[in-house]
Amino acid sequence: MHFEVPVLRRVLESILAFDCGFDQVDVTTALNSLTREDYAKNAPVFRTVIRLGDEPRPNHVYTYKRRPTTAELEALRALYSERGTCFDR
Repeated sequence: MHFEVPVLRRVLESILAFDCGFDQVDVTTALNSLTREDYAKNAPVFRTVIRLGDEPRPNHVYTYKRRPTTAELEALRALYSERGTCFDR
C-alpha cells in the first residue's frame, strides 16, 4: 500500500484490518516493528509523533518515502478538531 499523504496510525490500522482483511494482531505487530531501529533504517515508511487535541497520548502519523510537511501536520490537527464537532468519541 503506497499512500501519498500522512496517515494516522489508527486509520492505517483500520484500512489494513477492516478494508484489506489483514489480521488485527499482525497489523499491530507490523506497525510496531516500524519503530525498531534495525528496521527503520531501511524502511520507506516514516513515523512521526504528534499531539492532537486534548488526547493524553501522542498520535503516530505514517508517511511513505518522506517525512510529513509542517502544513500537512497542521492540516491533520485542523481536521482532527473539526472531527470533534461532527462525531462523538
